[in-house]
Amino acid sequence: MISSFRSIKFFSLVLLLFFLSSGCLDIYIPLTPPLGPSFPQPSGIDDIYEILPDIQTCYEGILKDSEKQKVLEELNFIRSLHGLNPISYNYEDDIYTAKAALIIVANEEMNHHPDQSYQCWTEEGEFGSSHSNLYMSWGWENKIPKSEDFVIGWVVDEGVESLGHRRWMLFPFLSNTSYGRVDVLGFTGAVIKVINDEINPSNVDFVAYPYEEYPRNLFLKNWYLSFSVVADRNNLWNNEKVDFSNTVIEIHNENGEALQVNSIYYDNKGYGIPNNLQWKADGIKYGMKYTVNIKNVKVVGVSKNYEYWFKLI
Repeated sequence: MISSFRSIKFFSLVLLLFFLSSGCLDIYIPLTPPLGPSFPQPSGIDDIYEILPDIQTCYEGILKDSEKQKVLEELNFIRSLHGLNPISYNYEDDIYTAKAALIIVANEEMNHHPDQSYQCWTEEGEFGSSHSNLYMSWGWENKIPKSEDFVIGWVVDEGVESLGHRRWMLFPFLSNTSYGRVDVLGFTGAVIKVINDEINPSNVDFVAYPYEEYPRNLFLKNWYLSFSVVADRNNLWNNEKVDFSNTVIEIHNENGEALQVNSIYYDNKGYGIPNNLQWKADGIKYGMKYTVNIKNVKVVGVSKNYEYWFKLI
């Protein structure tokens, strides 16, 4: 189960996750837009629907295909930064994500296991809720939330200690997804399906966040970095055999200066890859290259070291 979350800032909107970096810009950052897809701001609800939702009759509406493709493009762009395979869109699952989004809006609440007491409950909606990342946004008036920003929120995963949403978005075995959203004036529910029976073999040996040249809008400097090992590219559950109990994390900037690492946590829960190491680091700056060394990871009983770098651009 992916943990539910609540938070309240997104530009001038009130959202569940806020994922923009706070504070002043560091002197290293170029004042240019971050890399990634760029889509125009919708002028209103009519821009994103073929047929508008109607909560009073428990009708989820019909989302434009262009809105689904924005989400797919944003997610595949982010996955490409990590060297992960792109995923496809599964239109057959749209019934699940749309009905799950409808439940969120009808009840103004997120639950991965809504029961029949929920307004607009359906079996399809319950199934979609239990197999997806969920998002809820409220308080907006004229500026409707952009679907691709929900993708960024799930990847940053601020306020979610398990990082469950991030781990599913960067799941190297992920094969396909479906996206649903439902809007009424001032309130949005959004759902992206991430748990499937079908999985693809992994094409990487680890997933690190952030990784190499990384757009600054995809990372919060005061939030968690993370790392997962792909011990077996073909058998997902063999990746439980990773032990971080004696692992040492070191981060150095391009001048060789060490950063203080804190808030270390690890687990073998099944949010995506069933192993995860996460930590925070003091003093990360935009435009500075950092080398990360993950030492003494027990992988199927064998001690291994990993090294990678990142730079927020």
